Amino acid sequence: MRTLSKVYGKKVDTGTALFALYYKQWLKVGANEPPLPVVPLPSRPSRGSSRKMSSDSFVLSSSTNKNLYKEVFGPKLELKSTALADQNGLLTIKCGSGNDENLYGDDYNRSSLQKQDSIFLGKSSRSIDNSYAELKPGSQRLDYFQCFSCRSMQAESLTNSNYTSCNGSFRNEATSLSSEFVRAITTICSSDVLSECEFAIRVIAKAWLNSHVDPLIEEAVSQSSVVEAILEILFASSIDEILELAISVLAELVWRNDAIRQIILSWDPQLDIFVRLLRRTGLFLKAAVLLYLLKPQAKQMLSPEWVSLVLRVLEFGDKVLTLFTVQCCPQEAAIYFMDQLLTGFDEDKNLENARQVVSLGGLTFLMKRIEEGEIHQRNKAALIVYSCIHAEGSCRSFLSDNIKKSSLLELIILDNSKSCSGCAFAVLA
Repeated sequence: MRTLSKVYGKKVDTGTALFALYYKQWLKVGANEPPLPVVPLPSRPSRGSSRKMSSDSFVLSSSTNKNLYKEVFGPKLELKSTALADQNGLLTIKCGSGNDENLYGDDYNRSSLQKQDSIFLGKSSRSIDNSYAELKPGSQRLDYFQCFSCRSMQAESLTNSNYTSCNGSFRNEATSLSSEFVRAITTICSSDVLSECEFAIRVIAKAWLNSHVDPLIEEAVSQSSVVEAILEILFASSIDEILELAISVLAELVWRNDAIRQIILSWDPQLDIFVRLLRRTGLFLKAAVLLYLLKPQAKQMLSPEWVSLVLRVLEFGDKVLTLFTVQCCPQEAAIYFMDQLLTGFDEDKNLENARQVVSLGGLTFLMKRIEEGEIHQRNKAALIVYSCIHAEGSCRSFLSDNIKKSSLLELIILDNSKSCSGCAFAVLA
């Protein structure tokens, strides 16, 4: 990839220089348009693809689709593209070859991989419409470009008998890492088939639970490439069981290693994956716990859905959840998110979010949090209620009729004894 980037950069620089020279001459005396840059097509690979996509084979044409070429570059280049196609011929890629059994073993042959498995597109190609990623078996022409995600960990580094981690501290032996686990790590980092990656998540989660947090397994799963691959599955999968296992594995990693938190936040800076997970009825509380462990800042919570999503967590997240060995109350997470949404932006945005909390009925849930729970969380809830009063003064009547004054008085007394911020007194005033 570094070599390709370097070559691409040189081509862009050369083309830019030629175009600048042409434009300068055109401004002065007029000039003929420069020729298109010559970009040779890639050569035929020496060996077949090692990734298993389906049990069928398909054909990729090394030429560019004539209609697309004509649309982009005009009719005068159509003959040239056809000549290139005749010269280079066709590149045939066989999928589901006989060596799959050697790579994946009996356990993978028993998995529910079907012919119709879809090709798994990673984060780099999510925005492409599904129709542009469809290949028709047996066809000698491509109507659209096919895009694949690129993973940073090579499969060969894990399928070798000696598996070395990023710091070279351990090797794969019969008594250390099972071959099934190593195959799962290899698959999740290299396969483009979603069902294979989902099966690999099951294997990794089972190994994690059965090992009682073996340091070798923890280090293997903590590789940045593995973490990023799990995040891609969180974005692409629609199976709640798989999503829950992935959330639990990531929660364990983040809880034990702060560096994993940075990897996740860097990979998904706008928290798009978590917005998707918080929408899911069966997973939103678990997703809230994982996100709380990441401690995101307000600048990352830009979606207009955040207030409503957080209020749902606040309403239903009163029970402690367990993700493998990590325990947390989702309501605690909701209070943290709400505090970020109402205090972490500029004044106008803070007031806008506070008004949305009031309009969506959030004060009812916040009042309950003032009445029960840990003192710190109760004070946080009081601070959020005060922000709502400041943003929408008409909610005072509702609060005065429904809030328990005894709870506020209790917090005021505790505030004096523990030097807290006096949020309860501000609400009462």
